[in-house]
Amino acid sequence: MATVDLSRKLSELHDVFSPSEGTRPAEEARDLVVDIAHICLKELPENELAFCCSELFNKDTGILKFLQKAVNKDEFSESKGQMLEFLYPFLKKYGQHLLDHVVDIKNTCLSLFTRDSSAKVKAKTFDVLVQVIKLTSRAPMANELDIQKMIEKYFISLTQPSKLSQTVKHGIYELLGVIAEVYPEVMLPYSVLYTYMLLFYFDLQ
Repeated sequence: MATVDLSRKLSELHDVFSPSEGTRPAEEARDLVVDIAHICLKELPENELAFCCSELFNKDTGILKFLQKAVNKDEFSESKGQMLEFLYPFLKKYGQHLLDHVVDIKNTCLSLFTRDSSAKVKAKTFDVLVQVIKLTSRAPMANELDIQKMIEKYFISLTQPSKLSQTVKHGIYELLGVIAEVYPEVMLPYSVLYTYMLLFYFDLQ
């Protein structure tokens, strides 16, 4: 089973933070993320899927831990972006199996948005967050996502537009729009402000 390799690949991925002499950790991380995505995005029987989910979201050696450890390391920008590109279709494909992990996924994406210096990495968090929002509609853990705090964080960011790339600003507006659709009761107090800022944004295009 290809999934047997997953534990080893994840272990090697975390080893890039303690590189041996002569190695190229950024390139190794990029290649490992590709391998991990290849293993996990194919059609998986139930037992292998359960194993993949357990390994991928292990608190100490999983992919979220990798993203957290790499958040301030610019040399890993490419692999962080690739990891988010993998996480989005994995969530879309197997989302119902990942409900126990959506709060951690959301928190990791917010950390990357706030702390990572790469606009490309920031931008790639939005597809993941959109999928999390859609997935948790009427789900038991929806309250744990603290949607209101998310909304406030992104509105504050939009008041500092010079610090955001156009791609990141577009991602914020798209995410807020999805929140308005899925959690209208939470977004309602911000609806007028959102509409005003959205119109202003498109006037500048």
